[in-house]
Amino acid sequence: MDNEKGFTLTELLIAIAISAILATIAYPGYQDHVRKSYRSEAQSLLMDIASRQEKFFTENNRYAANLSMLNFATNTVSSDTGRYTASITASTNTTFTVQASPSSKGEQNKDSCGTFSLNELGVHSVTGTNNRCW
Repeated sequence: MDNEKGFTLTELLIAIAISAILATIAYPGYQDHVRKSYRSEAQSLLMDIASRQEKFFTENNRYAANLSMLNFATNTVSSDTGRYTASITASTNTTFTVQASPSSKGEQNKDSCGTFSLNELGVHSVTGTNNRCW
């Protein structure tokens, strides 16, 4: 009589194979979800720059031509974690456009949103294929 309880080697290998298949399917979705959560860094950075631009406009009756005029240390600024870098890409006395691009560091450069843009009218856009980034 064979009353031993437990898994056979075949059953164990089948369970491992099923787990590996499920992980292979789920991991890309997880990565997309993580990239989506980091988009707020770009949005927050652009909103901060736009807010400083509006304050600068109120005080000087024109928009700043670069970030150093808005009390940033350099003319390109990184988000808190360094996943995005932002700069003023266009500026006149009455208009401005700021962009936040994913840095090459990390996985954010694989995000379907691409580069985020914001202008003086509050119009925002992205260069990527995903139109639900904001």
